[in-house]
Amino acid sequence: IPTTSGTGSEMTNISVLADTKNGGKKGVVSEYMYADTVILDAELTFGLPPRVTAMTGVDAFVHAMESFCGIAATPITDALNLQAMKLVGANIRQAYANGKNAAARDAMMYASALAGMGFGNTQNGIIHAIGTTLPVECHIPHGLACGSVCGGYMEYAAKDFTGIIRKIGVAMGLDCIDI
Repeated sequence: IPTTSGTGSEMTNISVLADTKNGGKKGVVSEYMYADTVILDAELTFGLPPRVTAMTGVDAFVHAMESFCGIAATPITDALNLQAMKLVGANIRQAYANGKNAAARDAMMYASALAGMGFGNTQNGIIHAIGTTLPVECHIPHGLACGSVCGGYMEYAAKDFTGIIRKIGVAMGLDCIDI
């Protein structure tokens, strides 16, 4: 039962735990981590501050975007990730502006879960590698770290993956020109 709309971990075999003794976080990956039942209840996110809404929403988007761009992507993960990016693009601003907007919060919960299913089958890449290290070293939120390096990655990737980057822009509701 997630209480934010970002990690998508409820749909994966991955859990990240805070290491309060040594600082930072530690990942646990096991087939035993898959949930038998997942409950997505947007009301549990109504009290999140706008900043947390933004950071977790960016994390959900980056999960989907990185998985979509990954070498292990498949037509199934592409469908999950494109829908997750569409939902984030269409709803994150409303969820940020009005934390009790049930429709926007619901859509963000689904986006996070879809992205979790996507990256749970492809893994993430360099953005999450950096986005996992920066919070420990610089004491910043994970979503902020991922969002901070996302633009640079996309600029780099656009040189070789124009079609993929264009599909991401379209999924986000942007008017994209052909390059």
